[in-house]
Amino acid sequence: MQKILATYLLVCMFLHRSECKFNVNKILNKYEDTFKIIDNKDKNEVKQKNLRFSFSNCGPSSDPMKINSLIFEPDPLPIPGNLTLSVDGFLEKDLNSPLTMTLKIIKIVGPFKVEIPCIDNVGSCTYSDVCTMLPEPDNCPAFFREHQIPCTCPFPSGEYSIKNVLLAVETSQKIPNGEYNIISNFQSKEIGHVGCIQVNLKIA
Repeated sequence: MQKILATYLLVCMFLHRSECKFNVNKILNKYEDTFKIIDNKDKNEVKQKNLRFSFSNCGPSSDPMKINSLIFEPDPLPIPGNLTLSVDGFLEKDLNSPLTMTLKIIKIVGPFKVEIPCIDNVGSCTYSDVCTMLPEPDNCPAFFREHQIPCTCPFPSGEYSIKNVLLAVETSQKIPNGEYNIISNFQSKEIGHVGCIQVNLKIA
């Protein structure tokens, strides 16, 4: 069974793969000093809450794309390291190109929220058509083929499910430990608002 578009995007956020065509390491490296300053202030003055992994559908009930279940283990997430991913969701309508994604990545430190800005098309950016970010059909990665994830648009309507998929997360740049909030909004010229997925996670 083919898997939902959100699976591809979530994998891209956590895997260091050229197919994703963006690298969060750039932005984290540039703002490393900012994170250090806020982290030090937080350790001295603010007691952090213990955030647990969670997700929500943050769009209207009429959205054709929804996630029923999303599980990343262990919690907190070790990056780099091995993660286990399970996803259940559905699409009520086929998704065609162009499919716009507005991505917002926020690092949470105590009462402070630092939005990672968009620099060189990396970070909290708007991507005009995520279909163009997909690998070419002839170069569809083994991970996609093994789990029947589409490498091209359109994404057909239907129910989607993957269970206990092991992801080996690699990164050349250490991602700062801490709490993150990631919001992905999807918009289609044909359909209108497609879906919104909010993920709260902690990296250790």
